[in-house]
Amino acid sequence: MLFEKSVMPTCLVILFTIMPYGAIMAYIASYGINQGIENIGLYFSMYALSLFVVRLGVGRLSDRYGITAIIIPGIVLMFCGLIVLGWASNLTIFLISAILFGLGFGAVFPLLQATGYVFCSPDRRGVESATLFATADLAYGLGALILGIGIKFLGYAPAFGGLAIFTVVALILYISVLYPRLKKRRNVSKQ
Repeated sequence: MLFEKSVMPTCLVILFTIMPYGAIMAYIASYGINQGIENIGLYFSMYALSLFVVRLGVGRLSDRYGITAIIIPGIVLMFCGLIVLGWASNLTIFLISAILFGLGFGAVFPLLQATGYVFCSPDRRGVESATLFATADLAYGLGALILGIGIKFLGYAPAFGGLAIFTVVALILYISVLYPRLKKRRNVSKQ
């Protein structure tokens, strides 16, 4: 098998989590130029700093409070960052968006990766990892493609704000598909 079937629910959540990231990385510079922002590169710096800071503690927090207690607020932070990005009219608002989105994405993505390992046997972990990263690559491209179409028909601000829909889908999929499997797995391992 070229892909790991047991990780497909995780891949669904990852797909909708990463699509906004791929879109932002592809079009944030042109959005900044469109809004008259001269130093839009600071968006990437603030995003990277937020990502770094949150990843320092996300593992310990998830060990202490559970994955779900970190993933759900993380997706909500991503949602807020995208809504703020849709309103961005100056550098300060762009940077607030970068912080919110970076904190959320920095918490969510590594924990989703970790959930994949829960469902596959040790001898399939390489295939599991490849399946997750193939999904991530697909999401990068799809996010950029969809945002490009959105910009063409809606303009920059509505298209960027509309990316928040993907985080809503990711949250719904996490709660309805992935979380029940994690909960079942946890209950089985306790018996």
